[in-house]
Amino acid sequence: MNWRFVFLRLAGKLAPSTTLFEVQEESRRFYRAITHFEDLGRRKREVIVREYLKVVFVRHPLVRLLSAYRMLAEGNTVLANLFKMLKTQNGGTVSLQSFVGFIIKSYDPNKGVITREKRLGDDHWAEYFQLCDPCSVQYDIIGHIEDEEDASNFLKLIGGNFTFPSLESVNDTAERHRVHGDTAQKMKESYAEVKEADLRRLLEVFRTDAQLFGYDLTKMD
Repeated sequence: MNWRFVFLRLAGKLAPSTTLFEVQEESRRFYRAITHFEDLGRRKREVIVREYLKVVFVRHPLVRLLSAYRMLAEGNTVLANLFKMLKTQNGGTVSLQSFVGFIIKSYDPNKGVITREKRLGDDHWAEYFQLCDPCSVQYDIIGHIEDEEDASNFLKLIGGNFTFPSLESVNDTAERHRVHGDTAQKMKESYAEVKEADLRRLLEVFRTDAQLFGYDLTKMD
């Protein structure tokens, strides 16, 4: 949500008085206001890839997965079908263990990817290397979402005349997506319920993302 706010501000599609909370409350309307790369014509995309400053911000794979699970457990409508399926398969409850099991089963070891078909077409837990295609796009900047200094430095570089919005400015968003301080402890506690063998398999699933984007999956802090 923070980056959606940033994109809209940079594109001049938000009034100066618009807050992050307002963008969150009307996320669908604001989402439609963003021009997406895949919606551009082929020539325009080629120019962007060749001439524009290319930036990607990524998140610790295990933190990102835990955030997706929380969305699922909270009954997010986007994930309703998966929630219903896992609930039916697991005696009426949806635990992190069952969600991790689903991710592992969605992984094709021969292709080395979580297949789109098995993940039900949802990008919330697809690997970044599938979504961002770093082998085809030579990114000039790679930043970590959990490091707000990365975001601030990027905005300074491009001349953005505003401060990157802190998650603390929207309480429920901060609670779900917090990655500093107590989040490390929460992540350790959450993954403690996952079977050791399954956790090892999960680390293998996201090994490529970790190597490409500079994360140590053995550390959750």
